[in-house]
Amino acid sequence: MHRLADVRRLDQLIVQARTLWPAEPDNLPAYDSWLTKAHGLVARLSGHRSALAALEQEALDTDEPLTHAGRTSAGDVVELSDFQWQYETQSELVRVLVRFAADDGLLSHVSARRAFADSVTAATLTDPDVAALWEAAVRSIADRVDCPLYDGLKIDPQLGLVPVGKDSRSGLWEFALLQSGDIPARDPETGELTIDAESSLVFILIPGGEALLGCQKTDPDAPNFDGSARPQDTPPHLELVGPFLFSKYEMSQDQWARFTGTNPSFYAPGTTHRLAPVTMLHPVEQISWDDAVHVLSSLALEFPTDVRWEYAARGGTSSVWWTGDDRSSLIGQVNIADRASDRAHVQSPDVHDWPEFDDGWPLHAPVNSLPPNPFGLHNVHGNVWECCRDVWKEYVTPELGLGPDDTAPGDTGRDRTRCGGSFYDKAWAARSACRVSRAPADRSGLIGVRPCRELRK
Repeated sequence: MHRLADVRRLDQLIVQARTLWPAEPDNLPAYDSWLTKAHGLVARLSGHRSALAALEQEALDTDEPLTHAGRTSAGDVVELSDFQWQYETQSELVRVLVRFAADDGLLSHVSARRAFADSVTAATLTDPDVAALWEAAVRSIADRVDCPLYDGLKIDPQLGLVPVGKDSRSGLWEFALLQSGDIPARDPETGELTIDAESSLVFILIPGGEALLGCQKTDPDAPNFDGSARPQDTPPHLELVGPFLFSKYEMSQDQWARFTGTNPSFYAPGTTHRLAPVTMLHPVEQISWDDAVHVLSSLALEFPTDVRWEYAARGGTSSVWWTGDDRSSLIGQVNIADRASDRAHVQSPDVHDWPEFDDGWPLHAPVNSLPPNPFGLHNVHGNVWECCRDVWKEYVTPELGLGPDDTAPGDTGRDRTRCGGSFYDKAWAARSACRVSRAPADRSGLIGVRPCRELRK
């Protein structure tokens, strides 16, 4: 019975480990409780091995066949004797427990999470060097002369983030998420961040403000005119958007793989495409909305609402794209369906919408490859579609926009919003106000994610 109880205990620990996120100090008691149980279970591994050896010896002594549960070639269930069932159960317990206790097993991973949770306060808040960075950032952000876009915003230092300076072009402050990779350096000459496949996620503190979102195609002289507007993109409506943190880049394949241990991307390094070599700095894709919910919440991140997405993508503009109203303004700025895709036989029907356009990227491009918008966000137009938090709905009235009932993250059964277009789509799909709906379980080589984070008090 003790052995059967450990089968149940092991199953429970594996399930509980999936909930031990984020790796922050508030979760230290839960980590300690889990680790105490896990180490107690691993301490009994030698006894379980001895019990398995005894069963194997008994089988030799009694000529009892040792068979593994399964089905015959005809698909029939293999019936196990009581002895065979005991052997099968004990064998599986030992196998899973050995894997559980291995150097790269779940016990090691949870121990590492616990260590990070224990150290993250010092590493991102109280270490004297980091504390000095935060003091400078907080003072600068609150200074209306130094950072006029923030309008005197007062923030607290943010657990898990490290300031990496103010962007020289946007004038907005940027922060590295320590748990997600190496903190990138800022080039002293250009003021640009130097990132590679090992770099962490970088978040821009987006200033709050009142924004006119959506578009209309009835009056060229009225705000947010867009001749390609569809009913679901209209009408223009005012939204009051509070400050929030938004990833400077789409999440890369390396950032996803470093956290999850897998790279689900359809266009991954090694992709057979002679004209389009892919690196781990390209955006992760072929992830569903459901996949990303778990990963983002584990890092204390979330999807943007589509209001936040459009507000940030516009970067203070009211034009069709942040680059302007004419699609010629997109030249050199975006990665959409183009002649490069055609040369590489990507076979997008949208290539023929603008046959002379050539952005040089047959597939998606590295997340830092194209110029940023006025807020410092790269690739908000094209590259890969970006998931939003919202349940899909059309704008009903200008006054209502999207309310809290339409942004509930726990409602996973309904279609969700995606924005920004992709390398496979024409310029029309990359419009700032363009929104499409997809089922939360859908996966595609065209769909990625740009994480968002709330400011903490």
